[in-house]
Amino acid sequence: IDNGEDWMQALLDFRNELSSHHAPDVKKKIREHKRRNGRVARKEDGTLIPGPYTLEVRKSLLRKLLAAQEKVRHEGPDPNATLISDEELQAIRRIWQSEKHDWEDSVPAIYREVTGDELECVAQDVTNFTQRDQELLQKIAHKHGVQAELVGRLLELERDMHGMSRRAGIYGKIDAIVREDWLSEDEIQQLYETEDGKVSV
Repeated sequence: IDNGEDWMQALLDFRNELSSHHAPDVKKKIREHKRRNGRVARKEDGTLIPGPYTLEVRKSLLRKLLAAQEKVRHEGPDPNATLISDEELQAIRRIWQSEKHDWEDSVPAIYREVTGDELECVAQDVTNFTQRDQELLQKIAHKHGVQAELVGRLLELERDMHGMSRRAGIYGKIDAIVREDWLSEDEIQQLYETEDGKVSV
């Protein structure tokens, strides 16, 4: 950049943003309170160990990475420079849909929004849930006082196992989902404080 390579500024900005995420006060705002395995982890002093980025932060980072890629391609020496491949985008899409219940299918939409092009998507199963399904689930879960994410995970599992002649291991998978920590971060903290730090969540 100091040598006039201004097109590299987008990469520096993205790197600096990622570096800023290491600050403890920032982590609390941008990361989930549960790990990818669905459990809450604590340090010896009782403070929560943050989990992965929230879905909203992931979406924001993907937008910024794609925008940086577009800038590098238009202003840099290589018009085909790749910061994230289509295969990686497909993997992100699968993870978001299966783990984060991204039923609105955000990855192709973000790609289109930033690049103006269509992402070559692998054909999805016609039984995929939609954003409308997600809104309905939120409404019903709220009405009945249950975690929408818990119900969504169970629905995803049923969809994945549907049609299999042998549904081996389904009870173990259901049990694993139900045993995850489904309390909110505030509820977990309250429970921890109530038990004077003796409870393991």
